[in-house]
Amino acid sequence: MAGVAFYPEFKYDIFPILGFIYKPNDKLSFNLTPDRPNISYILNSRITLFLEGSSAFDEYEVDKDNLENVVLRYREIHLGTGIKYKVNKFIQSSLSVGGMFNRYLEYKDSLGKVDIKDGVYTEFRLEIKI
Repeated sequence: MAGVAFYPEFKYDIFPILGFIYKPNDKLSFNLTPDRPNISYILNSRITLFLEGSSAFDEYEVDKDNLENVVLRYREIHLGTGIKYKVNKFIQSSLSVGGMFNRYLEYKDSLGKVDIKDGVYTEFRLEIKI
């Protein structure tokens, strides 16, 4: 898949979107598409192991000093691993752990930025299909 995302007023107005999904066999899959690329290995009908990555390139309008609607940019990259458990055909849960890297905050109208320490994340997800 290939495409372009357009974000008016962001640092990068146009952002390329590239990716692919490849399944060499019934157990292994490579889903290298935005927003949450991952590599999964199915152990059995209920348990799947995975490696995943994601990133946040967000912008928010905040109040700064006497100014309103100042653009604040936030960036971080996640890399982690986890396990997914399929309860039944409608419910599945997952638990992942990993690291957060290359994190910073900056105002759009300022020259500097604030680097944030790298850290660890954990995430529990519960997905219910209706």
